[in-house]
Amino acid sequence: MQRIVSILLGGAVAASTLLAYAQDTSKPPACAAIVAPPSELAAWTHAVPLALDGMAAKAPALRLNSAVQLHLLPKAQVRYTLLPQKPGGAGSFGGTLTLDVARSGNYRFALSGKAWLDVVDKDGAQASITHGHGPECSGIRKMVDFHLAPGHYTIQLTAEGSAEITLLAVALP
Repeated sequence: MQRIVSILLGGAVAASTLLAYAQDTSKPPACAAIVAPPSELAAWTHAVPLALDGMAAKAPALRLNSAVQLHLLPKAQVRYTLLPQKPGGAGSFGGTLTLDVARSGNYRFALSGKAWLDVVDKDGAQASITHGHGPECSGIRKMVDFHLAPGHYTIQLTAEGSAEITLLAVALP
């Protein structure tokens, strides 16, 4: 009986340790100072405000290597070119921009929030080739890479919990 109680207590301690670890790792680290992003994302620190319109046909242009600070719109006010892959809940925010790509290559989109990002052209949504977190303490929460051919694209941001987000698009070497 004593052995069974020891096993049960040991299992409970292990489970609570795993739960605490999972909770701790889901929180971003506390940052004493902002860390500069890598050189290819240097423009991140110079974001300029850019106004959005709720209509994709009136979406402002996003320029490569120019970070923008966006005030996203409530989901109900945004009309997308293509139904977003992750539309978000009723209280979420989103918006659209356009991007013209002159050269075929890999492009990285860095975001300060956890918004879903669709890159859409005449053929539909492009598949991302990789995604991950930004450098710790840089203000970049996530990065998504796409291989894009020359052309005109609509950038759709959806499912963001905050109305404010910073976005940067760069061509990768």
